[in-house]
Amino acid sequence: MKAGVLRGRLWIALLAVVVAGAAGLLVQAATINLSPGDDIQAAIGAASGGDTIVLSPGVYNVAQTLVVNKALTISSAGATLQGTTASALCVLEVAASNVTISGLGITWATLLESAPAAAELTDSLVRIPANLNLSGVVIIGNTIYLPAQNGAMSTWVARALTIGGNGCTDVTIADNTVYNTRNGIVVQYNNTVALTDNTIYSTKGGIMNYTNTLADAANRTMSGNSWGTAHNEWDIVWNSANYDPNYHESVIELSASNEGAYVVDRRDAPGGNALGNRSHIFVSPTGTTTVNEVNGNMNTPYSTLPNGLNAVAASGTVFVAAGNYQGAVIAKQVHIDGDDAGGTVITSGVGYSPTNSTYKTAFRLDSGADGTVIDDVTVLCTPATLYYFAVFSRNVDNVAVEDLVVYDTVQGISNWGGDGWQILGNEIIGTVAAGGGGIGFYLGVRPGTNLTCSSNLLQGNVVGSDATAPDYSCPGIVLALDLRYGAYGLLTGNEELSGNRILGNTISDGGVVNGVGIEMGVIMTGIADALVPGLIHDTLGMIHGNTIAGNTVSGEYLGVYLYTVADTDVNLNVISDCTGAGIAMYDGNVDNVFRYNSISGNAYGLWNETGSLVDAALNWWGTPTGPSDQGPGLGDAVSSDVVYSPWLALDPDGDPSAPGVQVTAPMLIVVAPVGPEPTGGYLNAAIVGSNSAELPYADTIYVEHGAYDGSEPITQPVTLVSEPGSASHTTVTGAMNIGSGSVTIGLPMQGLRINGDITVASLVDAASVHINWCDLYGTATNSGDGTLDAQYNFWGTQEEVVIDARTIGDIDYAPYLPKNADDSYSDITALVDAGLAGSLNGAIDQLWTLSRMGQDVGTYIEYQGVAGAGALHTDAPNGAVLASLLPGGGGGAVSQTGVEGGYVVGETILGHVEVLDPATGLPVTDTIVTISVLNSESGVVYWGVATYDESSGGYVFEVNTSGLAPGTYELIIQTDDGETKTLSVVVAEA
Repeated sequence: MKAGVLRGRLWIALLAVVVAGAAGLLVQAATINLSPGDDIQAAIGAASGGDTIVLSPGVYNVAQTLVVNKALTISSAGATLQGTTASALCVLEVAASNVTISGLGITWATLLESAPAAAELTDSLVRIPANLNLSGVVIIGNTIYLPAQNGAMSTWVARALTIGGNGCTDVTIADNTVYNTRNGIVVQYNNTVALTDNTIYSTKGGIMNYTNTLADAANRTMSGNSWGTAHNEWDIVWNSANYDPNYHESVIELSASNEGAYVVDRRDAPGGNALGNRSHIFVSPTGTTTVNEVNGNMNTPYSTLPNGLNAVAASGTVFVAAGNYQGAVIAKQVHIDGDDAGGTVITSGVGYSPTNSTYKTAFRLDSGADGTVIDDVTVLCTPATLYYFAVFSRNVDNVAVEDLVVYDTVQGISNWGGDGWQILGNEIIGTVAAGGGGIGFYLGVRPGTNLTCSSNLLQGNVVGSDATAPDYSCPGIVLALDLRYGAYGLLTGNEELSGNRILGNTISDGGVVNGVGIEMGVIMTGIADALVPGLIHDTLGMIHGNTIAGNTVSGEYLGVYLYTVADTDVNLNVISDCTGAGIAMYDGNVDNVFRYNSISGNAYGLWNETGSLVDAALNWWGTPTGPSDQGPGLGDAVSSDVVYSPWLALDPDGDPSAPGVQVTAPMLIVVAPVGPEPTGGYLNAAIVGSNSAELPYADTIYVEHGAYDGSEPITQPVTLVSEPGSASHTTVTGAMNIGSGSVTIGLPMQGLRINGDITVASLVDAASVHINWCDLYGTATNSGDGTLDAQYNFWGTQEEVVIDARTIGDIDYAPYLPKNADDSYSDITALVDAGLAGSLNGAIDQLWTLSRMGQDVGTYIEYQGVAGAGALHTDAPNGAVLASLLPGGGGGAVSQTGVEGGYVVGETILGHVEVLDPATGLPVTDTIVTISVLNSESGVVYWGVATYDESSGGYVFEVNTSGLAPGTYELIIQTDDGETKTLSVVVAEA
């Protein structure tokens, strides 16, 4: 292109920008637009400092290195610079301060060299030469790459970007994408550079740092860089120098701040072959045994675990490819990451005790291994005639062991005195021992000072799952204080096991005689009492505060075995077909609670030999009738000293394919006053269960005949009913608080006699609460939203004014019943069945009329059949009072003495009421007699229940007239079957 034409284009494209110049003069910065085919180097030469050269999209061929030797910005949104000759191995050189290169593609048209140049600056697509002391250089948002290179990365050519040694400050390299080069970004000695948010992949070395002092290294800022879909051989490399760095800082922390970079630090002091200097190590059967500072990468993996563990930095990761390996000692925090497909096989071969070489393990965790993770590994421990462990540890904390498959061990995973373990999703197949006795998982401590085993989680594991493998002949899971080995120190009282969780595991081996599913306890075989003074006293309660939940144990001798255990929750487990006992408890167990377990098909459901009471309410025992032996039903047997009522009358496990109990539907909870009473009472325990998150659906509580405390607040939807026909035989005391909508209390012939007050709490959807067919003797209060349905109840009185005084808030109580709910419903049903009433409410109207007349329903129906008369219709009463009682009424005639007459204010009315059976004339002692006092002005001034006095053969009551206004009052005496007597009382001024 002719120079004159170029100048014309430059001036035409110039845009005026006012900037401050030297000595206060104003100069103009220009924007120069170029298109493919234009001479970029000529444009750089013609431009002035501060100008911007904008390249239009397209390909720009570069035959000679472009040199930016003045403060320019070269930018684009789609332009690609491609070197075409050996003179353009470096496509772009920055040789001035305050240069910005942005938005360009920079590459070669083809691979321009067959081997990498010895000097990194020679074949770097973008470079800053050495010793220029530049500052303010920004290389941002570019894509720097080569065409695909074949063969080993050690043969690849070119660097994407190199900053030569000495003197550059304030250099920013950000948001660039680099790939297919031998090295990505190379920063040589004594430069201050920030490398942030670049994406670098498919290179041998992503970021290469050369430093000669710690101060020089501190001038490299690297954060937010990432590695595409596949890491580089090494993502970040520290080179040169001869000093020992802080490997955790330079390797592990740097990896974490750069999207899990693979980092190697080669700056070790003279001697070479640094140990613990790599964030990630690869191990493969085809790897090398040659130890140096960079091996162990994906292209040159190690062939043994010990070499990998030596090379990796503490807190680093060792990737172990599919293949067979011998075990290793882990003495630093590390992540052992096996093949996801399960092809990584480790065999036991490491002794765990210097005094007994026959004890072998695949992974032995020693001091310093806190925080280790082991996952996706198969452990093969053969022959089983020796003592083999998959993972063995003593006093190492916060270890995660996940997705291991373990064959033929004595103890699959054995944690002695380690806190905070996560043992998740492992499979233990065929644990055996020479003398019998194998353990899938062992969590515990040997005696010593201040040892603990707490806050561990064992979840989702499977033990004995392979029917073709040898069965193990001891516990699947053990949580224990092991006192057998005095060599590790005498018991000091400081050891404890607490806060561990065993959740969602499956244990099944077909019923080995000595098998135990989950064992918790003190192991003290062979210990002389003299060695451990006060042994039993010291160990009581030391295994405490643990949780065993959501496990499936089947075909064992003992499913869950607890020995000297306290304050442990055993919940939501499926325990079945155990030939000894589903749950067995021995010695010193206190405050352990068993809830929501499915216990069936066991020779004994729960065997308690502790000498103290155990709480096993709210479990399924194999039949709706509850447990047998000490229980009343036909299910699995329970021994003495077991709380089993209330129990679940349905199997809670709705998904047998998943481990543990999976509650998928509402439960039926049976409450019966049998067996030892749980803390708080039978009914309250059932309400607590229905409220719990473990039973998330709207359950039904079925209450058998008896008297119960019902003061536990209801906080979840539930239906609460009695056994049929027992509102008069099932009494609930205590104030009932309903703190949830969708609550039903009582059904026809399945109501309750509720002696206490009932309150619907504020904010509750009261319109979805139903209290029907009950006998109510307290006050009902609705503080919720909407109308409370309290129809079809007997309120202990026939007086509406009394009922109205005992209902607070928006409550629909009409129609109400003239006598107790059971008798009322029987009469209502008889009237409807006889065709003498066309509806429920019509039958209630009939019943009220018959009550006024003193006529019983049976006689009325018989009379109507003889006379052929139609049904008698009338309205329900509106506060009317029967003047007298006729013999032959439902529950007996009422007589009264010594009440009618005059009283002065402050005087106590003392009453004595006799209730006689009309057929025999004998006293009735089991009815409820209520007393109401009211007058036309004051309304209801007193309501209460008389007390039966055995010495006098009647019911006695007291009414204090203090505070009453002088006047005439009606004193109404009524039994729960509707018999009523009204007396007149005059209260005068004192």
